[in-house]
Amino acid sequence: MNGIVRAPRAGMATGIGVVSAFALVAVVGIVNAVRDPKEPVLVEAVIALLFVAILVRLVTLAALRPGQRASLVVLTAGIVLFASASAFVQTREPQTLSQVELLFLGFYLCLAAFVLLDVRRTGSRSAAVWLEAVLLASATASGTSFALLAALGGEQASTSELLALLYPACDVVLATIVVAQMGLRNRPFGVRGLLLLLGLLCFAAADSAFSADLARGSYASTAVMSIGWAAGLSLMAVSAGMPRGEVRVDGSSETPASLLVVSAAVAVLVLASPWAAVHHWSVELPALIAVAAACARLLMSLRETRSLMAAYRDSLRDDLTGLPNRRGLIAALDGDAELRGIVLLDLEAFQDINDSFGHRHGDLVLRTVADRLRDRLSAGDVVARVGGDAFVVAFRPADDGALEASSEGMHLLLAEPVRVDGLEVVLHAATGAAARRPGEPGDELLRRAHVALYRAKQSGRTALLYDPGDDERSRDHLRQAEALRRAIAGGQIVAWYQPQVDAATWEIVGVEALARWDDPDHGVQPPGAFLPTARRAGLMPALTDAVLRQAVHDARGWTAEGRDWHVAVNIAPPELLGGTVVPAVLDLMQESPGLPLVVEVTEESFLADPARAREAVAELDSHGVEVSVDDYGTGFSSLAYLRDLDVAELKVDRTFVAAMEHDDRRARLIVSSTVQMAHALGLRVVAEGVETASVAADLVAEGVDVVQGYHVAPPMPRAVLEAWVRDWEASHPASEDLRQPRPR
Repeated sequence: MNGIVRAPRAGMATGIGVVSAFALVAVVGIVNAVRDPKEPVLVEAVIALLFVAILVRLVTLAALRPGQRASLVVLTAGIVLFASASAFVQTREPQTLSQVELLFLGFYLCLAAFVLLDVRRTGSRSAAVWLEAVLLASATASGTSFALLAALGGEQASTSELLALLYPACDVVLATIVVAQMGLRNRPFGVRGLLLLLGLLCFAAADSAFSADLARGSYASTAVMSIGWAAGLSLMAVSAGMPRGEVRVDGSSETPASLLVVSAAVAVLVLASPWAAVHHWSVELPALIAVAAACARLLMSLRETRSLMAAYRDSLRDDLTGLPNRRGLIAALDGDAELRGIVLLDLEAFQDINDSFGHRHGDLVLRTVADRLRDRLSAGDVVARVGGDAFVVAFRPADDGALEASSEGMHLLLAEPVRVDGLEVVLHAATGAAARRPGEPGDELLRRAHVALYRAKQSGRTALLYDPGDDERSRDHLRQAEALRRAIAGGQIVAWYQPQVDAATWEIVGVEALARWDDPDHGVQPPGAFLPTARRAGLMPALTDAVLRQAVHDARGWTAEGRDWHVAVNIAPPELLGGTVVPAVLDLMQESPGLPLVVEVTEESFLADPARAREAVAELDSHGVEVSVDDYGTGFSSLAYLRDLDVAELKVDRTFVAAMEHDDRRARLIVSSTVQMAHALGLRVVAEGVETASVAADLVAEGVDVVQGYHVAPPMPRAVLEAWVRDWEASHPASEDLRQPRPR
């Protein structure tokens, strides 16, 4: 950590030193240039301080930044070579200085190595990125060569004078490489790269001036040249010490379009220049390459645009049916204000077709429905598939009556059987319709149709028109769902208990845990106030888990007190078959083995998925959890599951119990036969919903084992239950007193 902290501080300090030294060089250079521009002795004396500052900066950074050490070392070596060559130039005669050129060439080799090493390595690049890099580099090379030749007189320059362009040519090549690296995303566009590029251009300007003097036979440098070199080295040193930054590695292009346009314009202007003095291969060849790259990139952009347009068109259509999809429908509605109403159709039980015949046949059914709807369209109407088995038909001028007639027409279309794998299947659907309001966007119209469809399904209707009141009801449902979600998380769901007593002895044998919502704003809410919301919002597993855990906790306490009551908890069919609640029950039983827990499930659980129900019941039974069949007799009862499943109890539904109050002979026979069958199978029979003493006496006469209902006690919180139990047990009621009202 200390090294990480020291690195930026040291880099900042040495950077300030470089800038300060260069400022001193610039001031001295200006003074010296005014005095005698051909005598840079004073500048050269001061520039030694700049070299020292630069070298200190680079050596310090190389020690503190291992990841940049290689690039910093070669740059340091190059600057040492440049300083050595400059010292030789100042101390030797011109005719003896041919070997000095080797030192300068060594400097440029080190500088080239630095430029190549001072980048992050990234993945492969797309053709577009390569073309952009070629365009940028070629335009830079052409424009820079143009400027250099113009400075040297162009066609008046001899071959020896052109050879004097070796140094500025190296600068141009290196600057071109930097630009290409930026185009290829190896070097990010930013201050760091621009400083390096500016440093190379400063060197190119100073080298160009030096080459011009060299071509005229002078080997001396002026104060201005020295300042140019000093500026270039300072900028390079400052750039090298800055963080490299991040680069893209996905191969995509993000070069500013304006930069590409300017580069192409530079190449065209260079080629079209009327000044013959600069028409040289070093100018025209890179310009031609830049123009060719610009043309290729333009053609690629046109092809990309066509592909994007085709992809956009495909994104508006459904692959299976060829109809517009949801996005295409909204685009059609937004683009045509004459589409005044829509009917949303949702196939019912379509998943059964996929499950029974396979998705291939299901796709055939969807295409058949699409063809029927398409054939029924009038001119200008639109049909779309907006979901797995949901279709929308958008109509031109349509009032409520027309939408109702259209909904009926869709149901008639579906009434014609569809042949699926040799069988004729009649499809059914629910529909929701909505008329368009002036200026209403397509997505809002579709939303209102969804609201109408939801209301139709909720009410059991096949078709409904949108009612503005549905919006408020939907918002109420959302608000209640969110409040219920917070209530479950906040522990506001509590278990109330209703006692169960032995029908013969009137002894308490168990309790049933029932969910209540202890709402701080509205008081205790009964199950009917929030269970429908929990089912719609997918909160039943969390709700069941909250009641289950509280019931198990309370059962542990009662067991510790010596009460061997069983505690019953209701589990809805989706939770029993869904594979989430049963493992939670088993985990709790492992924590409290032997706990007298009863799980109440409805017959629907066994009829919906017999195989999974059998597995779930077997798992529960193997861990000592009894299974009770709740609301027995209300569904399509099958004796098969009583034979195959290890259930322990039948709960006769309250509708039959209540009917016995009115001497309903059929209800009495159902209860009597159920008791006889259950006892023959070794099952316990519980009668719930017992409201009066007379019904209790009749149930005892029929042989019911356990009685539960308001005649015994209503559901109550644990604290109230425990007080009630003390009073109940203190009275020690006898079995013959069943006809008398009991404490509430």
